[in-house]
This record gives sequence, C-alpha cells and structure tokens, in this order.
Amino acid sequence: MKTRTGNFPIGFRQVNANWNRDIPSLLEWAVENRLEAVDLTTDPESALGAVSDAGLRIGSIDLPDNKGMIAADPARRAEALARNSECIRACTASGPQNFFAVMLPED
Repeated sequence: MKTRTGNFPIGFRQVNANWNRDIPSLLEWAVENRLEAVDLTTDPESALGAVSDAGLRIGSIDLPDNKGMIAADPARRAEALARNSECIRACTASGPQNFFAVMLPED
C-alpha cells in the first residue's frame, strides 16, 4: 500500500506487545493488510530474513541498548557501544539499514 500523495510505501512500527513478538504472525498480518515496511524493535537480527522472505522492507531497526550509550559509567558505555555495534554488523550483513536510537539517561 502506498500513499496517495507521493506514492510512498506505508509501514508500521513493531511494538513490544505479545502479538508483535510472534514474527511470522506479525508479518502475515502486515502482508494481508498490504503494508510494505516494518520498523523492528525487538530481536532484529533473527527477524531480518523473515521480513525479506515476506516481501517487506525494513524501515528502521532499534539499537538494543540506548540508555547505555550515555551512561555515566565508562564501562557501561563501552558495553552498550559493543552491543549496538554487533547489532549493526549483524543487520547490515543483509544490506544497508536505518538504525533508531533514543538516548535516554539511565536515571
């Protein structure tokens, strides 16, 4: 499904609800409703292939550790950077992606 103005693909953002965690059912619902893209928020590395196989595109991928990126503790920041970097490496193996991060303080 595309917009009437601009012919842009319409997609949706996966939320942290139980039915959204069932990736096969979520993608089946998206295809049935003629959506074309999905923003992945949980466990994106394991969902990439299924999204592609369903004929959908990835809108964006949430980084797994937003809060740690601005933690006061340098070790915590390094841990978050390593975790997010690994996610980026794993997800870009299938092509370029857009990544989403909201830097919220831990406190």
